[in-house]
Amino acid sequence: MPKKGFPLCWQDADAESDEPRVLQCNAREPNSHFSSNYIRTTNYTVLTFLPLNLIEQFKKMSNVFFLVNMVIALVPGVSPVFPATTILPLVIVVGVAAARDAYEDFGRYQSDRRANALQVQMVTPSGHVKAIESKDVHVGDVLYLERGAEVPADCLIVSSALEDGASFVETASLDGETNLKPKQSRDTLHRKFRTPDTIANFSGSITCDPPGPSMHKWLGKIACPEIPEQSVEMDNFLLRGCIVRNVDWVMAVTVYTGIDTRLFRNLIQKPPKTSRLDEKLNRLILMILAIQQSIMLVVAGLGLVFRDSEAGGAFYIKPFHDEASHGLQFVLSYLTFFILLSPMMPISLFVSLEFCKTAQAKLMDWDEEMVSKQGGTKARTSSLNEELSQVQYIFTDTVSYTHLRAHETPEHLVCRLLLEKKKKSTISDNYSQTNDTNIYVETSK
Repeated sequence: MPKKGFPLCWQDADAESDEPRVLQCNAREPNSHFSSNYIRTTNYTVLTFLPLNLIEQFKKMSNVFFLVNMVIALVPGVSPVFPATTILPLVIVVGVAAARDAYEDFGRYQSDRRANALQVQMVTPSGHVKAIESKDVHVGDVLYLERGAEVPADCLIVSSALEDGASFVETASLDGETNLKPKQSRDTLHRKFRTPDTIANFSGSITCDPPGPSMHKWLGKIACPEIPEQSVEMDNFLLRGCIVRNVDWVMAVTVYTGIDTRLFRNLIQKPPKTSRLDEKLNRLILMILAIQQSIMLVVAGLGLVFRDSEAGGAFYIKPFHDEASHGLQFVLSYLTFFILLSPMMPISLFVSLEFCKTAQAKLMDWDEEMVSKQGGTKARTSSLNEELSQVQYIFTDTVSYTHLRAHETPEHLVCRLLLEKKKKSTISDNYSQTNDTNIYVETSK
């Protein structure tokens, strides 16, 4: 059985081989050691959610503070309040954040399920075309890709419906470009394997580059009986995620699947995203903590002074003093005041932030003014909502300029006038600044 695929960010990059990949066409057994086409982009599983999410939660200074507060409250004879009153705030803060992370990760899980269940047409060794799920595609399989179909794996084109073997693909999901990219099959292969019946007898081997992140370079060769050895390159290669356009069908051999595809090789591990608001809150928490510690040290010290004073020996106070040493009494007083002064930390602020971020993400999803022809807006994370207000520059090009003229509104009119002013400006060849609006605009040369 092929290896189960996992996200690249969990892979050991040092384990990758520099040896060329050699695969057998139209055969699964010789290629069984390659990764399957199953993908998973979630951050957690059912088993790893609790430990991994707790690690992320306690990277926040506020959660560490409430954890320490809870531990101190559980020390016998120290806490002046019922321990549950210190446990509950930590459970609420961590629980709300964990629920938000679980909800967002469940959305990624559903997206993975849809991608893995994508229906793909495969040519069987008997010459029949049958539908299988994307996760069941293996290296060496021959795929029958119809017009509008999404390519489920990195493939080598064998033939197409056009007489010259040409085909076209849309790569908007890969590089954002909407213009179609031409692709071409090798002429010898295209003439020999034009139908599912003939490609069912397609046998041979493909030797090519090992899996890598390059989206613009690929080299290989194909050896097939009764056909001279053919060299192949990027013009003959289909990347996972592109869409077949302007051709009725394309038949291609699967070369890379799952985590070995170029798309997933570009998914590098990223550090946890932290907004500037979170960083500022951490600094404010440290300031509050420093002020709190100063107060606790002073009050605990004054408690020792009061104990040794004449007032501390009064008959109505002395029974509450034990015979502990000054050092132990100072520590116990310090811990007690740690609990008493814990309300200085604004716990309601953190809970409110978690609820607000989740609500803002849903409002973005429901905003009808953010819907395009391709579909609505999907907020994949709610951790950086406040960063949207920090946008300072908008870069545009001639395509955007043409779009402004075709769909001009009062806001677009301002942008168009700025662009026209740029052409007349002699301040700079690349940028212009209007003093009255303080907006920067870049146009293509």
